[in-house]
Amino acid sequence: MTESAASVNAVCAPRGIYIFELKVGDPVDKAFAQIRSKGYADRYLASGKPIWLIGLSFDPESRKLIECAAVPQNLGCHSFHGGP
Repeated sequence: MTESAASVNAVCAPRGIYIFELKVGDPVDKAFAQIRSKGYADRYLASGKPIWLIGLSFDPESRKLIECAAVPQNLGCHSFHGGP
């Protein structure tokens, strides 16, 4: 799939932009790596709004959420981790 054909899961809200990446059987760190490597946030930088990267990881067998984390786009070292 080319960059132009890629679908970005993003919510543009009044207080910020939230970019989601879902993984099945992989940790949320891989979701953040994909968001950054593909430049998913780039198209929203000019908005001036805070941009949050949200990673969700699902168990492939139970199909339940097993890990989630949110990281500010410009502060990749700080995160909030939560789970079910």
